[in-house]
Amino acid sequence: MPTSPNSTTDIDIDRLLRLQDVKSLTGLSRTTLYEAMRRPAWQGGFPRPIKVRRISAWPESEVRDWIEARKQERLAAQTLIL
Repeated sequence: MPTSPNSTTDIDIDRLLRLQDVKSLTGLSRTTLYEAMRRPAWQGGFPRPIKVRRISAWPESEVRDWIEARKQERLAAQTLIL
């Protein structure tokens, strides 16, 4: 049975994470996250939230990309040391 183009199986849904979820996923405190948001992206700055009415939320893909970038930086640093 064919799926329609608007089917959720055809699109990549990017969940919006609330602060508590972001803290849990990263292991960072609220203060550390907000300090990291002040840094530019090229210096490892954390993604800024999206405002949904009065609520701040982060796209899950951006948070996971940020975590992956930190891992890649660590691997690159370890390679330089060896």
